[in-house]
Amino acid sequence: MSRELSSDRRALPVLKVLHRNARCLHDSARAGASDTLALFSAGETRTTTAADLREAVRARDLPGGENVFAGLARGTG
Repeated sequence: MSRELSSDRRALPVLKVLHRNARCLHDSARAGASDTLALFSAGETRTTTAADLREAVRARDLPGGENVFAGLARGTG
């Protein structure tokens, strides 16, 4: 859409989207429990590998996969 506008107005659609998104993020009336991420704490501290994560994904083990991913993100993998 911005390519169809003249060069001095090309940034306008992008700026409108950025403004709308920023306004929605900071609007406390729109923020609900469904808009926030749940707090997650990894219970396990064992060494994890990418293979462990792949196995958890293939087994469709969401809690196990989250623990493995948290371990990898923490750097214990």
